[in-house]
Amino acid sequence: MLWGVLPAAFAGVSFFLQQQGYELLETHDNAGAIVIVDYMVQMPMGNLQASSAYSAGPHHALFSQSLSSIYKQDVLSGSTDFLRVDGIPGVFIANQLSTMTGGGGGLRGMGTKRTVLTRITFNGGGSWQPIKAPTTFNNQKCNRCGGATNCALHLHGSSSWFFGSIQFPSAYSNPSAPGLLVGSGNVAGEGSGLDDNDGLCTWLSFDGGFSWADIAEGTWIYEYADWGGLVVMAKHELSGPAAEVRFSDDYGRCWRTVPLQTALYVENVRIEPDGQRPKVLLHGKACRKTSDPKCSYEASDTRSSIQGIVYALDIAQVMGDKMPLCKGTDYEQWTVPAEDHTPRCLLGQQQMFTRRKQDAVCLQGGDYKRPPPTNKTCACTAADVECDYGYVMSSGSCAALPQEKLMTCPSIDDGVYHVSSTGRRLVHGDTCTGLEGLISDTDGKGQMRPGAKPGVQPHGSSSSGSSGGGRRSIAHGVFMIFVGL
Repeated sequence: MLWGVLPAAFAGVSFFLQQQGYELLETHDNAGAIVIVDYMVQMPMGNLQASSAYSAGPHHALFSQSLSSIYKQDVLSGSTDFLRVDGIPGVFIANQLSTMTGGGGGLRGMGTKRTVLTRITFNGGGSWQPIKAPTTFNNQKCNRCGGATNCALHLHGSSSWFFGSIQFPSAYSNPSAPGLLVGSGNVAGEGSGLDDNDGLCTWLSFDGGFSWADIAEGTWIYEYADWGGLVVMAKHELSGPAAEVRFSDDYGRCWRTVPLQTALYVENVRIEPDGQRPKVLLHGKACRKTSDPKCSYEASDTRSSIQGIVYALDIAQVMGDKMPLCKGTDYEQWTVPAEDHTPRCLLGQQQMFTRRKQDAVCLQGGDYKRPPPTNKTCACTAADVECDYGYVMSSGSCAALPQEKLMTCPSIDDGVYHVSSTGRRLVHGDTCTGLEGLISDTDGKGQMRPGAKPGVQPHGSSSSGSSGGGRRSIAHGVFMIFVGL
């Protein structure tokens, strides 16, 4: 559990923020947090709220900017398009406004065209990259690449799901199904991004977000069951009434259909919190026969209230003896692939996960216990470091911020923490070996190596400030986080 408190005597972000509020998102190891700071951008047509994400350094302090200009659908939205991919350490997905200018929380300008681009990180926010679009498509209406080699996939985030007059299903993960991701969105070439209309489809990844496939045209709502061995989805209300439920037992390659007695506008598909059993609930609202013959309301029905409908789907009962309990030979080891399709190192570890084979037609059941991943320590590379306190990523390298823009930090002034002269530090939770080849003067956690001399340290020009208003208003960019164990 995380708490946010505000004493100015503790280290926080390195420069002044004109913030409107903040959110705390636990890291995968539950031992730190990413702070997401909201701020307002002045626009000719009205104010636009965006966010920046800051990753924690050692001791859950000394926050450094990870990503700026993060999208929020609405000024009143309580959620930012920033997703922790559960079950896979160091993987996050965020939506970014591409037309903003400047850096940090002090952004001021923005073009008239609002372009939202989806970004993914595989190293805890140390670096971000586009999600590559598939090279082949199951549904040609989902292909908006037009042969472009730089085509990318853009997915709706949580602010689109929880807020706004039109709610799009957002990118979704669950710790019971490591590696599985489903979301709604579209592919687009360079210069275009997330589109609410053209080419909107539903997409699935079963390798931790590295590769994706289109699994349906339009917007569908989805859930995982049986420890991720089953993916269940139904047409979302944005795409019209649903007269059937689909489920896949091979990670989205093939789909089985279960007809519904009465069609409905589906609002969501639910499962018990641990996601272990092959049972889901489908709920929504009744529809009129003018929308689908299987709807329950006649066209002439004048009732003002709309009837709610709930279905319970037990896939074990649907399949009968066609899906026995899985055996040991039905499982395989897998890892998130790197760009060359070799096993990827995640936060300094090559992690091998256990999952049911794609071709194994069996159920894992509520009594199944997934073995913990096996780890192999990796040699440190550029993927294991991020910009240190007082530095910000610029054109692929860490650039020092002007001293006059920095906050005074007691931990640095008192010599408790030393900023590396390389401008880099170890990403939170990373355990790679051989870091001295990348950072020669510190251990990547603020402590000087034997014989090394401290470089010029950032001192800043002020210790605090204040900002008005906004939800969860805080001291001027200063955070302290306590971690409850």
